[in-house]
This record gives sequence, C-alpha cells and structure tokens, in this order.
Amino acid sequence: MLTLSTLPTVELATRRLSFRLRADVEGGFVCMKGPKAKPSAETAGFLSSGGETAPLSGLRLLVVEDEAIIAFLIEDMLEGLGATVVGVVGDISEALASTGAEGLQIDAAVLDVNLGGKKVDPVADALAATGVPFIFATGYGRDGVAPRFANFPVLAKPFLAEALAVALLSVLGGPPPRIAPD
Repeated sequence: MLTLSTLPTVELATRRLSFRLRADVEGGFVCMKGPKAKPSAETAGFLSSGGETAPLSGLRLLVVEDEAIIAFLIEDMLEGLGATVVGVVGDISEALASTGAEGLQIDAAVLDVNLGGKKVDPVADALAATGVPFIFATGYGRDGVAPRFANFPVLAKPFLAEALAVALLSVLGGPPPRIAPD
C-alpha cells in the first residue's frame, strides 16, 4: 500500500510562492506548503548572469494572462530576469486599455492566447499597430495561434525562465515580426 510519504513529490518555488505537491493514490495532487526549493545550477547561473546585468534588465513588460497562478509565475520569472512588470491583466478589455494607456510605457508583452474563452487577437493587433513587440504563451502550442501571427514566437506552457528570456530577446533584438496577411 502506498502512503503519503512514499509518493512522488514535486517542489515549485518562486520569490512569492512555495509549494510542495504530492500525488495521492487517485492520481490527483495535494498542495502543501513546504520549504522553498533552490533553483538548479544552470537556472541560477542564467538568472544571475554571473554578476553581469540580467538578460531583461531595464525592460518594461506587460503580462496578459487570465490564470492567476500562471500570471504570478510569469511575473516572477520576468522580475528574476531583471524586467519590470508594468501590468498584469486577465481579460481582453483590461489588456486593450493597458495597450492604449497614456503614460504606460511597454517595451514588450507576454500574451496568453485564450483569455476566459476569448482569443487574445485584438490585443495582439493593438500591440502590433503601435510597434510593441510581443510573444505568445499558451497551452495550445502554435496551433492555438491565428495564422496571421505565424511570425511571432510561441512558448508552449509550461516553460522555463530561460525560454521566456530567449523568446522575448528574439522580438526585442531586431525588427518586430510582421502580421501575415490572412
């Protein structure tokens, strides 16, 4: 018979959250607060850049994500990479208001493809129209992204901070991707 102490444990930690997850005998998960996990040597080295400037240092980013825990994790990853998160919004109307907000300077954005059952396309269109680069983060993979956004990076959830940094740097390092004609 399996006991709680013999079941697999997964630890997840950010600067704000720390969880220890153990599978129960039904295959679900029990969430229990636990000691904060330490990042791997590879991740710690990438995030600290060996004392150099963090890879996204000085950038102001918008996060458009409707799942609170995922939004917190993305925000935490971005801050760990040196970025300043200027907003975290969870629906289309809030996101559109943020893209047009006077005085809100955004260097780039991370967009979930599906916000409460609605496609994020109007937000992507608004960002593209103003020249703000963005990437998609989705559990649907590239198939969840409208064909006109085929030139934009897509991160498949779940993803690591390193992948997030690489995707953002790819749209910030040169001319922004263009929306493909329908």
